[in-house]
Amino acid sequence: MSAIPIRKINSHLVQPGFFTIRRLEDILNGKDQIQDLHRHEYYLILAVKHGAGNHEIDFTNYKISDYSIFVMRPGQVHQLEIKKGSTGILAQFSNDFYDNQDTGHKNALNSSRDNIYLSLIEATFNPLYNSLSNCLNEFENKEDNYYDIIRLNLIQFFYQYARQTTRTLKDKDNTATLYFTEKSDEFMDLLEKNLYTKKQVSDYADLMNLSVFQLNSILLKTLGKRCSEIITEQILLESKRQLLATSDQVSQIAYKLGYEDASYFIRFFKKHIGITPEMFRKNFK
Repeated sequence: MSAIPIRKINSHLVQPGFFTIRRLEDILNGKDQIQDLHRHEYYLILAVKHGAGNHEIDFTNYKISDYSIFVMRPGQVHQLEIKKGSTGILAQFSNDFYDNQDTGHKNALNSSRDNIYLSLIEATFNPLYNSLSNCLNEFENKEDNYYDIIRLNLIQFFYQYARQTTRTLKDKDNTATLYFTEKSDEFMDLLEKNLYTKKQVSDYADLMNLSVFQLNSILLKTLGKRCSEIITEQILLESKRQLLATSDQVSQIAYKLGYEDASYFIRFFKKHIGITPEMFRKNFK
């Protein structure tokens, strides 16, 4: 199969960071929309107020229904089918739309990392949708300081989103719980940046000044998985992305992912996926 296309940001749209937002009904224009598999280099928020369809993200299929929300990070691959008559909002923005030094903005973005899909009821959907509607109004009217107001509304959206995805965290005022959440976010940031070069649990424990036992305890509490499981999942996910997003040979992908021995990478992939990387590439539809 051909490589998955990457949708990039047009440089002339950046001001001072790329952001765009549209009504879903304007995008559909009375027709079904089917997007083939692709990946993009920006964040994407899709909030469907009323509608139907399917959304496959990183090889997992999700049903689009009333009051559903999707939040995607740069680099994820997806294909999308939305039925005509659907209503909602689609927002897209670049990583530099927020100041990376602003911890409030960073925490807001991180809050959505582990939950890319929410299926809600009207009462819990409306507060999130209202935040996006405020962004849409500001974007269309473009009055003074509208970018700043959009940023503030997006922060509100992400914290509201996090509120819906932290059902397992019973006591949000508990200092220990907040500490575990912050450390979990720190680990996922480090993993995203260092996946190609660091694959051992001890690597990340050292970077975080924690023992392996402490790191595993934190991740089991917040994500329900041990560190090694999460590392393996991320390696396999990035392997699949590379296999489908590029025409590189398996040996080249293995090297890019930090494996000097391609045969080891192939064995690792087959052990967890059940087929070789080449078979996965050929069989994927």
